[in-house]
Amino acid sequence: MGLVYRENKALIRDYPDEPTLPWRKALIVPGQDVVEVDAAKASATEVEALLTKLDTLAFEINNEAIARALVTEADSVITLFRIVKKKVGGAATYRGIQGAGVNLDLAWLRAKHIGGLLLNKVGTASKGVWGQANGTVTWLYATFTAGTAIAYLPVQQMEEDAGLLHIGVIDPVVNPHLDAVEFKQAGRTCPAQSLNFNVRRAFNETAVPFVKFELPVLVQPLVSQQITAMPTIGNGNTKLQLISILCASADDLVL
Repeated sequence: MGLVYRENKALIRDYPDEPTLPWRKALIVPGQDVVEVDAAKASATEVEALLTKLDTLAFEINNEAIARALVTEADSVITLFRIVKKKVGGAATYRGIQGAGVNLDLAWLRAKHIGGLLLNKVGTASKGVWGQANGTVTWLYATFTAGTAIAYLPVQQMEEDAGLLHIGVIDPVVNPHLDAVEFKQAGRTCPAQSLNFNVRRAFNETAVPFVKFELPVLVQPLVSQQITAMPTIGNGNTKLQLISILCASADDLVL
């Protein structure tokens, strides 16, 4: 077993149905330290499979910092899964790659998901990453004005049976030029989060500088969200990529 599983074995147990579970280990509503969430019951078998999947996603040999972030936030990922499971209802369980239909799985957020129907329930146009066309498949972008904020994830509403946990970001370019992001959830804005990408060992595209958010940002089903970024220089390439866990039904996690 990998790092995430080993460090979180104590989380493997049966969880009861908890309609008013108080959760404080993630930003859910700006301005509220604790938010009550409606969390479904989960079996020890489901949780063990979920931790195994997080190990697969973390792949610690590639980037230990990201793996360590998943170790820290594994309990919030379990809570995210339980929230989505409750919304899906019925016979939904965590099945990972073996899932089908309404069975649930976890995946890294892809650029194409932004503006897609899981994040953009009503299908509003031009809600892709950086406000581009829905279904944009690359994180690459190059059109900025220094000191002028730009919508990175334009405002959109989650589908009713999907949820997100934003953990941090990477920007694998030689000269990152975005220094902060700001989250807006359910109409409320939180303080900007610094992106101090220049604190790293090397300056090349293999260094993969990673910034972990102060708290993970948990976006529940049907909640609206927006992420705004601040560039420090004008036009130049960014590959700013959210390190976020998407939880949804197997039917919806398709190419």
